[in-house]
Amino acid sequence: MAPILLNDTELRFPDFTIVSASAGSGKTHTLTLKILQLLLSKKVPNNRLNNVLAMTFTRNAAAEMRQRVLEYLKKAFHGDNTILDQLSPLVSINRPDLRIRCGELLETILQDYSAFQVQTIDSFMARVFRASALEFGYSPSIEIVLNNAAILDAAFDQFARELATDPSKQKLLEELTDIYIESQNTSSKYIWDPYQKLSDEVRRLYNTLSAQSKDILTTVDGGHHVSTLRKELLDVFHELTGLVRNSGLEMSRYFENAVAAAQGGDVDKLIELKSVHKPVKTGKSKEEKEKTEEWSRRFLPLLDRFDELAGEYVVTQAYHFYRPSIEAHNLFRGTIDRMMRRSGQVQLPDVNRILRHFISEEIVPQVYFYLGDTISHYLIDEFQDTAPVQWETLKPLFAEALSKQGSLFVVGDTKQSIYAFRHADWRIMKSTMEDNVFPSAPPHVLELKTNYRSFEKILDFDKTVFHTVVPFVVDGEAPRASGLSTFEQNVNEINRNKGYVEVVSFEKDEAQEQQRAKILDIIRDCCEQRGYRYSDITILTPKNEHVVAVSGWLNSAHIRFVSHSSLDIRGRRVTGDILALLRFLD
Repeated sequence: MAPILLNDTELRFPDFTIVSASAGSGKTHTLTLKILQLLLSKKVPNNRLNNVLAMTFTRNAAAEMRQRVLEYLKKAFHGDNTILDQLSPLVSINRPDLRIRCGELLETILQDYSAFQVQTIDSFMARVFRASALEFGYSPSIEIVLNNAAILDAAFDQFARELATDPSKQKLLEELTDIYIESQNTSSKYIWDPYQKLSDEVRRLYNTLSAQSKDILTTVDGGHHVSTLRKELLDVFHELTGLVRNSGLEMSRYFENAVAAAQGGDVDKLIELKSVHKPVKTGKSKEEKEKTEEWSRRFLPLLDRFDELAGEYVVTQAYHFYRPSIEAHNLFRGTIDRMMRRSGQVQLPDVNRILRHFISEEIVPQVYFYLGDTISHYLIDEFQDTAPVQWETLKPLFAEALSKQGSLFVVGDTKQSIYAFRHADWRIMKSTMEDNVFPSAPPHVLELKTNYRSFEKILDFDKTVFHTVVPFVVDGEAPRASGLSTFEQNVNEINRNKGYVEVVSFEKDEAQEQQRAKILDIIRDCCEQRGYRYSDITILTPKNEHVVAVSGWLNSAHIRFVSHSSLDIRGRRVTGDILALLRFLD
């Protein structure tokens, strides 16, 4: 595939480039070429190993990126024309000198491998934290833990004892318990022992808030009580209802539902019903339409007032409902801070939280002093999986680099955001593509529209699903805003008129005999009729327990297979025995 990157004589610094790339369009390849361009070029300012940092989201991805860079350099040095054809347009170096330059860079990396900075975002955050640990009151040797379950369990145990024994906090404990009982579904069992429920909810809130880029709202503007706002909302709606009836126009069926909710005093349902803004039916004749428009103008002030009160009511109600949880969160965070200092450990979410409050554009030079060198060129893979707290922490570092003739090169796809459980937000990438986040370097957006991985029939199926089906079943702007319903992707020429997709629906069957027969039939057809081998076939399942079932089907049919679940040593009994022994010895 041809590189889309500019030649180094055309590069201008500072530079902020965003590459929007769908699956199979070569984004990893593009990022690899960009790293090589920055390191190989004799015209890119501040491009020593220590000045370039590439960040990914997993260790495997970081290892693959390092391996690719070293592989490309080695092949180029040994005269691989395919690699040289891709590198030559990127740098102003003749081919013989480029081979020598690749060998020199390879030797430099191998001699000082620690300066070759391709790592996960979490690893970089941890590195900055350790370098600045004394500023936060921690030892530089503090252990940063990824799994915070043990610390949170111990902290909540101590926190719960404080709530139960401190008279000033017992009211908070009662309020928390009432909230969680109230939030239970009517079909749920009564919470006889709220300890586990409180523990789960407080920890979940802790992890969620630690990943946010903004502080918690501690006060609400207006200061109205929920009951006062509820009464004002009903008064405005009753006034609107009276005006609708006086108009002589026919009330819409949907508005009648809103009237019924108001008569029952159900303000929450009244706000949820979107039909409040369509109180009357539109007439068919010209006179009826004109009359409807005239009365709609009279309804408008009351509707605006209703919307204003509804917005204030929702925020105020949420604040009062969650206030005890926020108070508990603040107390819980203090307990965790004490336990972390006592144990010599800090959790990764807290690393991000502390750095977010610490790093600003004024403090960045001090951060680089702690790190030992200045980073001038940043690269990020899978940018769509960036969390708000990560983005707000890294932004001052990016701004500093761009203000001093550096660069920021990010690659991602808003459609492929898969780390929502880690609070990733694809809207960060979307906003950086549309807004001028860094005044010194407006974004330069590139799109990779050719898919080199999939056959044409696969892409056609994808377009049918996401362009036609998804907008029909998913409300709101998310399909369009994320690019799911609007993406453009072309097939590589050699993959045209190839591929096959079949969707099969089955009746609900506990024994899953239909699914079993279909899968075995497909495997036999692929191997016996179409010339494929077992190693060419992959079976994906939604859950791990489904892997067990499918493995049984294959085993009974004497089909050789490798189950990834069986390769996971965490599920082996002997592994559990070894861990239990180690805990006992510890």
